[in-house]
Amino acid sequence: MVARTIRDAPADLISLCLGINVYELGTMGPRVFASAVSGFIETVRDGHPATPIAVITPIASPDRERRRNLVGMTLDAVRADVVAAVDTLAGLGDPALRLIDGRELLGEHEANLLHDGLHPSAAGYRTIAGRIGPQLAGIAAR
Repeated sequence: MVARTIRDAPADLISLCLGINVYELGTMGPRVFASAVSGFIETVRDGHPATPIAVITPIASPDRERRRNLVGMTLDAVRADVVAAVDTLAGLGDPALRLIDGRELLGEHEANLLHDGLHPSAAGYRTIAGRIGPQLAGIAAR
């Protein structure tokens, strides 16, 4: 439903932050997650054949990085599946698809910017905005 909503909305640039909710809730395991990410992106792409899409992996969450969730995935594994899906789609000829490593936006050493160990504080969001703005501007300009 979310992918179809994005597909059907006008956009000059689309950013998708994928993975943390799936990790936290354990709603998909390692056998299906990368395929689900690919399907999500492909559905969005159907409505935006040339629009730049930035896919963002989860920001750092030190307590979750190596802890296995209900279906046995670590946050590192979730990121790897997002990267694999984006790399596959880009390799199949999607020149307007870009990947942003969420840990570049907020890294493990910045855990003090997570008010509850997962969600950024106001200062955390300011930090993320300052780092992602230039990246999205560069993606949009291509």
